[in-house]
Amino acid sequence: MAVPASKRKLKMSPTLAPYLERHRIYELFFEIGSLLAVEKPKDHILFLRNFFYNMRLKRDRPRVVLIAPPHVDTQKLAYFMCKTLGAEPISLDDITLNIPTEVTLTFKELEPESARLAETARYLTAKEHVLRKGWVFYGYPRTRLEGRVMLRLGVIPTHTIHIVPSHDMYSPNDAWRESLQSWSAERLKEAVDKYKLNIIDLKEIFKSTFQDVAVRARSLEELAKICNGYVKRCPFKRPPMLYRIALVGTRGSCRRSLASMLAVKFNLVHVDVIRLVDQGRVMENELGEQIRRCDKYNCKIFGNIILELLNRRLLKQDCLDQGWILTNFPRDRADMEALDRFPQPPNRVIVLAADTGKCLARLRRRRINDRTGRMEYPKPPAGESAVGDVLKYRAHPDDRPQLVRQEQEYFSQHVQDLLEYCGDTCSVVSVSRGDLHAVVERLCGVIVAPSPSAEPRWPPPGRPSVSAPSSGIRLAPIPPQLHDHLPSTMDTLYFPYRGFQGVTFDQPRPKPSDST
Repeated sequence: MAVPASKRKLKMSPTLAPYLERHRIYELFFEIGSLLAVEKPKDHILFLRNFFYNMRLKRDRPRVVLIAPPHVDTQKLAYFMCKTLGAEPISLDDITLNIPTEVTLTFKELEPESARLAETARYLTAKEHVLRKGWVFYGYPRTRLEGRVMLRLGVIPTHTIHIVPSHDMYSPNDAWRESLQSWSAERLKEAVDKYKLNIIDLKEIFKSTFQDVAVRARSLEELAKICNGYVKRCPFKRPPMLYRIALVGTRGSCRRSLASMLAVKFNLVHVDVIRLVDQGRVMENELGEQIRRCDKYNCKIFGNIILELLNRRLLKQDCLDQGWILTNFPRDRADMEALDRFPQPPNRVIVLAADTGKCLARLRRRRINDRTGRMEYPKPPAGESAVGDVLKYRAHPDDRPQLVRQEQEYFSQHVQDLLEYCGDTCSVVSVSRGDLHAVVERLCGVIVAPSPSAEPRWPPPGRPSVSAPSSGIRLAPIPPQLHDHLPSTMDTLYFPYRGFQGVTFDQPRPKPSDST
């Protein structure tokens, strides 16, 4: 008996959700709904037609409102930001000087001066060259009323950055503007008091995009760099999402321990490629036969076999329903390109930056417990009573220092290529500070943060794709120079960090003798 179409269980294609995430369709619908609610057009079809026509110009362009105390030089700060972002700086003077003689006030019931400024701001931001580059407002809006009218006219920022001064308001390290030398103490005090009253209202109006950035004795160039790091990540619209994480790290960086903890925290499926290949060796099918044949003749396990195993595992129902976190893959740019062509590509790529010397020391202390088969880190023996405990531990053959150093050197030679491929979509987290729980908290911040406003990784721009990798299954460590790029004040990079590449192999097994 046929089941009615209205009662059939719908099954969504596994490629639909990654497509919506890759092209940020949820955010597109959110922006359309916001503009329809603000503009209230009479002809909705014509409005949508114009919106989609201009979308190619203004989507992913920064629209920033810069708010700061009166003594901070916002003009130079906006200039340094726009120099990197390629946006157009627009000041309060630019708005007041471009007010047309005859302007149609959309909201006549509001204060005429605020309405004129908002109409002019909308006129300036609607120019084609501004749509192509984006804009940064500084000095405007100043009050709650100006902010409300600006939003009601459809001039909606993607980011509102508030420069927070030091605890000492008059510290010489607070990026003072040079023009304040001619100000009297009474004038400065009056401006600061007015700023303190207005910032409370502005924070309420722009609360969905508001971000505090502390000065902390930084220069204007350093402040601009930090502000641009926030601007490169779009505001989080909280779209429905299952996390698909590729966690990359050197041996000894606790990548599998961290992946297990994150899997429990986010209810993800932990997929480890090395374990996956070990499980494939006992499979009674063509893939299992190929893996056993490679082992028999001392051949490398080719990338096509690994990709087929991984693709089948990621398309199982538990991974589709819960999401997954992947370790020991990808290993180079070819692996990452192949992974991006999967029906379920990763939406988070995280590289664990660790000190290679500490990783090597950690691997030297790691032992296998002969009685339980577990990896442990035993304490050094003390006294004769500890002799029995020493005998039950032995070193893992893959933890030999010579093998680890070989992998590090190989990886150092190929690290830049995949970092260039990943671009803004890759985040780097330091594991050298704090315990595992502190690192997990930093990783959770990266996972739940909004995706950066970057182009999709696939297809790679300006470079031919690689059909399939043909490499082994052992990850190589992150090189020492990766640690040099981590600033001392930050554990996580939110600005672009250029991917990773590199793969190395186990020591070759002895070839089977003729007798076998």
